[in-house]
Amino acid sequence: MLLAFVTLIVLPPIAHHSFGGVLLMDFVYAFVVLLSALYTSRTYREMIFMLVLGGINIAIFSLNSEHVFHNESTSLVALNALLNLLFFSHVFVNILRHMLLAKTITVNEVFACTVGYMVLGVLAAPCFFFIEFYFEGAFTIENPEFFHLLYYSYITLTTIGFGDISPVHPVAQSFTLILGIFGQLYLTVLIGVIISKFVSSN
Repeated sequence: MLLAFVTLIVLPPIAHHSFGGVLLMDFVYAFVVLLSALYTSRTYREMIFMLVLGGINIAIFSLNSEHVFHNESTSLVALNALLNLLFFSHVFVNILRHMLLAKTITVNEVFACTVGYMVLGVLAAPCFFFIEFYFEGAFTIENPEFFHLLYYSYITLTTIGFGDISPVHPVAQSFTLILGIFGQLYLTVLIGVIISKFVSSN
């Protein structure tokens, strides 16, 4: 699952230049959504719900691949962003719950912690999309593509902050601050939980 998320992050700038690349991006996105639904669901009913929500999300993403990459402000792009937000919020909550309820720490928990951090970045991109959608010019980059917002969410989350994209609207600035703080809290709290569980299990 971790490898699928890394591919989802790395592939967009390469993929959107050709038809084959767009198809590959559709496949990788579908793979990430299906893996997320299968691996993070706790019950059969929840898995069915996640697969249905994920299936709708995949269908809209595939129908709208060109719009997602070129970020034309259409209702289909907004619907895709909203479904992304709902789906990956649920995935993030389930990963967090798994990490906090785990009695012992294994390699699976370490990977789950890392995937949770990756999901957090994927979650922030639709939020930045909606900020740009409703407050046009909220960022210093003109007509940002979906990948630009994904890139910006990870740059903010990791507090690297290159400055090539900056928030200029107060709403964008507020959300950027919240994401940066939450990213650091996520790492601090989960590392503390992992270390305490590791020590107590030994």
